Amino acid sequence: MAARRVFFSYRQSDAEGFAGWLYSHLRSRVPRGSAMFIMDFSLAPGEKWEDTIGREISRSDLMIVIIGKTWLSVTDERGRRRLDDPGDIVRQEIKSALERGIDIVPVLVNDARMPSPAELPDILMGLARYQALQVRANTFNADVAPLVKMINTRQSVARRTWVIAAVVVLVGAALGAFLLYSS
Repeated sequence: MAARRVFFSYRQSDAEGFAGWLYSHLRSRVPRGSAMFIMDFSLAPGEKWEDTIGREISRSDLMIVIIGKTWLSVTDERGRRRLDDPGDIVRQEIKSALERGIDIVPVLVNDARMPSPAELPDILMGLARYQALQVRANTFNADVAPLVKMINTRQSVARRTWVIAAVVVLVGAALGAFLLYSS
């Protein structure tokens, strides 16, 4: 059975420290081999960001979107909001997850609030439909516990489904052999 793939989307200027902390925490709390956490990935020479992001996200089944206080308002060197730029990496990541139907958990850090649909570009409005998880530094372990449980539980459900399927195949084979030899 393949490990669960969890993709991290965050702005370095907004929540890089929290992203690293969350990444390390989840890796230490989720059984080895049951989940793969994709936080940073490398590009081969000549690869396009859009292709690589799309490929990594299409292989994932959960995206954690880490939202800090400035996530909505971060601007480029010309003073334009980055989320409004079609080439913005964070925008592309979330757009790709929404288009592919990947589960999303917005993680609000440093007392950030969940953006309303009106504050998001049209192609990202779907993000506002997801229930967010508030994570604070002083209650970090307790705040992140539901996310750890969700990752582990979904893995357990997948593992249980695989075991049930294997049992059904074995019972079917045994029944077929019994019928073959009893006739």
